[in-house]
Amino acid sequence: MWFSVGLLSLCVILAFQFRYRWHRPWLGEQASTTKGVRHRYTLLTYKDSVRGIQFGVDVPDFFRFELKRETAADRFFKWVGLSVEQQFGHDGFDSLVYVASNDQHLLNRVADSPALREAALKLFTRIAGGCPVRRVWCAHGQLVVQLRRPGLFSRKKDEHHLNLARTSALPFLEQMAKALRGSRQPDAPVGQRDPYLLPAVVLLSISTALAINGAVFLSRPLLFDNAFLVDTAPLVRLTLWAGSLLLLGLLAAHVLLLARSARAHLFLLELLLVGSFGAYSTAASELREANIEWDVSAPTLREAPVLRKSTSRSRRSGTSYHLHVRDWRDASVSRNIKVSRAFYESINPGRTLVFEERAGYFDAAWARLVGAKVQDPSSR
Repeated sequence: MWFSVGLLSLCVILAFQFRYRWHRPWLGEQASTTKGVRHRYTLLTYKDSVRGIQFGVDVPDFFRFELKRETAADRFFKWVGLSVEQQFGHDGFDSLVYVASNDQHLLNRVADSPALREAALKLFTRIAGGCPVRRVWCAHGQLVVQLRRPGLFSRKKDEHHLNLARTSALPFLEQMAKALRGSRQPDAPVGQRDPYLLPAVVLLSISTALAINGAVFLSRPLLFDNAFLVDTAPLVRLTLWAGSLLLLGLLAAHVLLLARSARAHLFLLELLLVGSFGAYSTAASELREANIEWDVSAPTLREAPVLRKSTSRSRRSGTSYHLHVRDWRDASVSRNIKVSRAFYESINPGRTLVFEERAGYFDAAWARLVGAKVQDPSSR
């Protein structure tokens, strides 16, 4: 059952991720400044710590791109030829701002608009409050800038500095927006004008879906099941093979679909970090479930004495109850078995538990707790 649930969950997460990346507009709190720039903004927080701010203004909804500060990594991947970014003949702009888009309609607008390039340069260089611009992106009729707090560590004045930076940056953002508003409406939608955009969204959606699905289903046995692997080596080998094939498939698709695009190396880094975890974690969780569900081998009863009891507690799952038993394969090793509270309270150290061991579909032996061995009345 869990094997099928895992596959279904992967499909659902993939569909959600695609919609989230392709369709979800950015929303923020409506605001205005003394300079009259209407905009939306939201503070980026984590555990009561302000980490940054995002704010955006309205633009035509036929643009979709990202601007970021050009780094040594960007220049390296352009040098090796993996990524290709259009240059605009402006040394200051070309060396500082990386334009992540292959939409020729946008690139022509940037090339034809000195005001847009000048505003972008000022946005990346002349922001008060010491808050660096992380990125500027445009999608769904919003031109949004994200600023980081000054410094690595949280301080009480971070929100003040970020709001000061917002006030400083808004005129430049509005200047960029005016240049975009002056553009004629293109004849084709952005998905057709930028042939790399849809493949990029699909690949990143698959990568993220694999990572989320793998993380969820790797933790499932800890929460919902008393079955556990006795021999993990066969599944480790299979996971390495299956995970590597998944990851190589993602990387091959990336090379075939995105090579020589402006976004190629940006998405490659995400695939290597998120996609690699997703490929191996999803492979491990699905192979574990298949090894148990498809197994039709005859069970062998095993007995193991309880050595001690323990509990653990977390904010998400509450209190967990554990019995530590002697491993029947190696007497020098103990196994930690998660059980219900009622069963935990009914068992004392020294009591013998009975397990049902099976060979496993992939020859990875696994076992499940049957219950406590019935005690001889004379030994009570």
